[in-house]
Order: sequence, then structure tokens, then C-alpha cells
Amino acid sequence: MDYESQVRVSSEQDFPDLKSSGFSMNVSDYVTFVGPPINTTATKVFRIFIDDADPNYNWSKTASENAWVTGSGTPGDPYVIENLYLNAQGVSGGIRISRSTKNFIIRNNWINYSGVNEFDNGILLYDTVENGIIEDNLITYVRKGIVLLFSCSNITVSGNYLFSDHTTAGYGRPIYVSNSLNATIVDNIAINFYSGFQFIRNENITFSRNYITNTIWGAEFSASPIDLRYSNTTTITFNGFGGAYTQSTRFIVMTGVNTGNVVLNNSQTLAQPDLEISGGEGLQMQTLGASLLTLTNSHNNYIAHNFKFEISESGSSQEIPGFDLTLLIGIIGITSVVIFILQRKKH
Repeated sequence: MDYESQVRVSSEQDFPDLKSSGFSMNVSDYVTFVGPPINTTATKVFRIFIDDADPNYNWSKTASENAWVTGSGTPGDPYVIENLYLNAQGVSGGIRISRSTKNFIIRNNWINYSGVNEFDNGILLYDTVENGIIEDNLITYVRKGIVLLFSCSNITVSGNYLFSDHTTAGYGRPIYVSNSLNATIVDNIAINFYSGFQFIRNENITFSRNYITNTIWGAEFSASPIDLRYSNTTTITFNGFGGAYTQSTRFIVMTGVNTGNVVLNNSQTLAQPDLEISGGEGLQMQTLGASLLTLTNSHNNYIAHNFKFEISESGSSQEIPGFDLTLLIGIIGITSVVIFILQRKKH
């Protein structure tokens, strides 16, 4: 199978609602973005830059000058960036949106090969970004896949496919959310990032039905694939862990003071199933080694029905309420094909 081959994933089932529209790894199926990199600061270069508070880079001016932006920014007619192939050529990030409260959608793009610096992200929402949808994008070989940073709210991130390899773009993460609120992150697949999903100082985040796997790490992986810090009223449910993460002997490790959290019915837990953790005195627990989830100084979060996915020697697998495991097996099979194709030719 060569690099121009296409992989499409679809499902008519309700869960997981992944890839209702297909991904293509054929560059000719996209419009190749040819605009020059934009130096947003001395260290942050992006191929597409929207700053709605800057008259030189706001939505209106950008849409009037470029065919790759459509819409008017209203709820019924959002700005849309779609069907682009962005190759950051190892020196920049993909798309950055800043200081924007307009409605927008970023969808069906392929963003490839970022630089190795901290802000060389596939998609970065930075500083007071609201009312956005990031969906069905293929994001490959980037330092960080999708980032919400500083007062982002009412953002949905769904159905994205994120792939890396520990080395091409440095020690990256698939999704990072910090100092934000009211975000929904569902139905995303993350493959072979050095680190996992991280959430710091957020309120009211929903993180559900995502799948993360790592076939590069061995059983000695050093960091939890989900890291929740100083965050409250987060819902973390029905997420799956594959590859090296199935070797973990602990589901959760708690550090600092954590109160009002409910942790139940996960495939591996530090305590008994159906454990409810609450009370004004707080709970402090810490163990050595990596777990599937790290919880630090966080309160009133709901963490349930998350699982390690591995097929037993007999071919049977654990029943997880709310999951169609046959469909998940298919997704994992497609994942292995995607890994093979992308590794054949990175850039």
C-alpha cells in the first residue's frame, strides 16, 4: 500500500461516532495551502493566523481576501476553514485563532509536519476564543495536535485523528487544554504521541469516547495518558486505552488534595469499583509508577467507565457498558493501517 492510498472510516452506529465523514491520505483530495508562514511573535509562526482583534488579521479581512474561508461568523453562517492540506514543513504550526468570539468551524483538513517548539501546534486556539468547532481533521507529526489556551470557551473538538512518532516533531501531545471552560472533546483518536492528553486549570470540560494508543512505548511508559490538574467539574467517561497503556496496573493516581470527585467502574482502579471520593477533609493518595489517569488538586470531577482495550488470548474481551466493542476493534484495525501508511512517507 503506497502513500497515495486512502483510508476511510465510517459508522452508522451511535458509538463511537467517529469518522462520519472519511479521511483521505491523498494530498490531491485537498486544496494545498500555499500562503506564506505568518510570524505572529518572535517564536510563534503559523501558516494560517486569525486574530479578530487585529484589523490586519481579523476574520472579515481574511475571508474577503482568501477563498479558503467562507461564511460570516454568525451561528447560522459560521466562518469555515475546510479541505486544506497544510504542510508546516518542520518550521511552524498550522492554524492559530486568537481573540475571537465569532462562530467558526475548522474541519476536514490535513495538517502535517510542524516544528518542534512548544507552540508549533496543529491547531491553536489562544486567548479568549469562543464558539468554535474543530472536527474531522487529520493532524500528523506535530508537537501538539490541538491546543486550547487562555480563556477558551464553548469549543467542541470532535472526530479528529492525531498521529505522531515521538521524534519528528519532538515530545508532543495530541490535545492540551489550559485555563479554559465549557469545552467538549469527544470521539478523537490519538496515536503514538510521546505524552497524552493534558488538562490544567479548567472548569466544566467534557472528555468522552476518545481513544489513545501508543505502540512505541513499552510497558515502562512514564506519564499518564490523561493528566488532570487544578481542574473542576470535568467529566471523563468512556475513553479507551490501547497499546503500551494496557500494561498499566493502576487506573488512577491522585496527588495533592482532591475533594468531591466520583471515580467508578473503570477497568483498573486504585481502590474498589464504585468508589465515591468526597468530603471536606480531602483525600491524598500517591503511588509510584505510571497510571492511566493522574488527578492533581482537582475537585468535583466525574470519572467513570474508562477502560483498557486488549483482546484476551481466548479472543474474548471485557464488556464495557455503553461501548460497541466490535466497532472499536474495527477502529483499532484501521488505526494500524493508518500507522503503516503514514510511516511509509512522513512528509
